[in-house]
Amino acid sequence: MTNKVLLIILILFCLGCANQSKQKNKPTIKKDSEFSTVETTEKEQDNDKWLHYYNLKSDSLIALYVQNSIKILNNGEIIEGNEQIIDYILSDSLKLVSIKSDTLILAHKEKAIEYEISESIYTNHEKYKTLAIWQTKNKERKRLLEFVIKTEPVKSTLEALNNRRDLWMSLCNKHDAKKLIEELYSTNTLYYNHKPMIRGRERLIDEYQYMNNENYQLSLQPEIVDIINENFIFEIGQCSGSYNGKYILIWKKDKYGKWSIFFDSNI
Repeated sequence: MTNKVLLIILILFCLGCANQSKQKNKPTIKKDSEFSTVETTEKEQDNDKWLHYYNLKSDSLIALYVQNSIKILNNGEIIEGNEQIIDYILSDSLKLVSIKSDTLILAHKEKAIEYEISESIYTNHEKYKTLAIWQTKNKERKRLLEFVIKTEPVKSTLEALNNRRDLWMSLCNKHDAKKLIEELYSTNTLYYNHKPMIRGRERLIDEYQYMNNENYQLSLQPEIVDIINENFIFEIGQCSGSYNGKYILIWKKDKYGKWSIFFDSNI
C-alpha cells in the first residue's frame, strides 16, 4: 500500500472521529410517527413576522398569542394574558437579529399542539433560548406558553440529570406522590396541563394523587435534552405506561446543586 493511500485513509478516519464527536454534543431527535419533527414553511414565516413586529416594537405581536397565554419568568413568576405579555416584551429596547427554530415537535395531533425550542440573537450579541407551546387551529399558529432564558457556555454533563430522572420514575412507580414532589420539584414549581397554572409543591401533590394508585406505572423517555446554561435544562420526551403522551420538563439547579423540576407539562 502506497504512502499516498495510507495518508488518504488517515485523513478520512480523523474526519469521521471529528464528526462523531460533534454528534455526541447534539440533542437526540427521534423522528417517527409517534414523535416527529414538524417541518413547516408557516413556522419560518412566523419567525420572520415575529422578528419584524418585535423590531418595530409593534402591538401586532399580540396576534401571535392566544388571549390567555402565559409567559414564565426564570424566578417562577408568571405573566398571564396576551396584552400583559406584549407590554412586557415591548418594554425591552433591544432589537432582534435572528430567530431560528432548533426543534419543532408535533405533541398532540388532535389538539393541534406543538412544542418548540428556538434560539434568538439580539443586537448586543446575546443569545437566548425559548421553550414554547403552540396551538395551530384554523390555519393559525398562536403561542400558549413561553419560557425564555439566556444561553451560556456549560461544563455540565447529563449524568446527574439522568440519575434524577431515574429517581423520578422510581418514586412515581412506588406510588409515593408526596415524596416524589418533595424530592424532585422546586419549591416554586409550576405545572401546566391546559388548565389554570398549578403553583407550588402542595398543590402539585394534590394534583398528582392519581400516582398513588397501585396500578399506575409511568416511564419517561427523553428525546430532546438541551443544556441552556449551568442552571437550566430543557427536556422534551415521551411518556409510556398509564399515560402515553408527550411531556416537557424544565430542570433548574436548586441551592444544593441538585437538578429539580421547575416546570412540568403534559398536554
